[in-house]
Amino acid sequence: MSLRRERNSSQYRMWLATVVLCSLSTLVSFCAHSLKATDIQCVRHQSSWSPATEAIEYHWETWEDFDFFTKSGYFQRKPSDEVDQAWDALMPKHPISIPASKLAALGQSDSADDAAWVRHPDDASQILAMPEYAVQLGCLNLLRQWSFSPQREAWAQNPKMDYSYLASFQGDEVIVWQRMHQCLERIKQALMCWGDTGTIIWHYPTEPGERVHFDMGTLHKCRNFDKIQDWTKANQVEAVTMDNLWWSGDNNV
Repeated sequence: MSLRRERNSSQYRMWLATVVLCSLSTLVSFCAHSLKATDIQCVRHQSSWSPATEAIEYHWETWEDFDFFTKSGYFQRKPSDEVDQAWDALMPKHPISIPASKLAALGQSDSADDAAWVRHPDDASQILAMPEYAVQLGCLNLLRQWSFSPQREAWAQNPKMDYSYLASFQGDEVIVWQRMHQCLERIKQALMCWGDTGTIIWHYPTEPGERVHFDMGTLHKCRNFDKIQDWTKANQVEAVTMDNLWWSGDNNV
């Protein structure tokens, strides 16, 4: 009788252990599928440090299928006040600032005490900076403006086409040319870094005489640009005003 009792007790413990382990396994499996990292957690894991990380959120967006004849609010065959104002709204007027202690997190080996860093006028522990998107958009806008340079002879007749007053166009032709190629390299680096693997497909013509063309209307998971731009404006150093972005500081840049 005692042996049978021990055997039943042992079987019961094994059964209970099996039930507990199965329950734990189910719970772990459920948690693994239901608990997902937030966008910000993913960004912090996959990107370098940024003061604007808190502003990042994502949404799905289908890009417009632009072709050579589609009008855009940012690109037209001739300059216009409307296009210039649209680009001007994208460009920050003031820099942001970051703690000098974060230089190492940005891959900067120079000492935080280096006098070469431009400091916040009211807080020497803060260093002036610019969001990367503003640098890239600034370069794209400069290339847009430069695209009208072959029409310089028309500038006298149409002042709206004359961008020569901007700091980015100051200096001789070699310096201006160097700025353009610096911008091309900067945009190239960004495109290669992102490595967009979205797929663009060929589209058969729908009308007689049309050719097969690429359909640019692709689906992407994009960052909410408005939220990032709002963060930049909320954290700008208003005591420092930029004229024509960074080009106003040094004609050799």
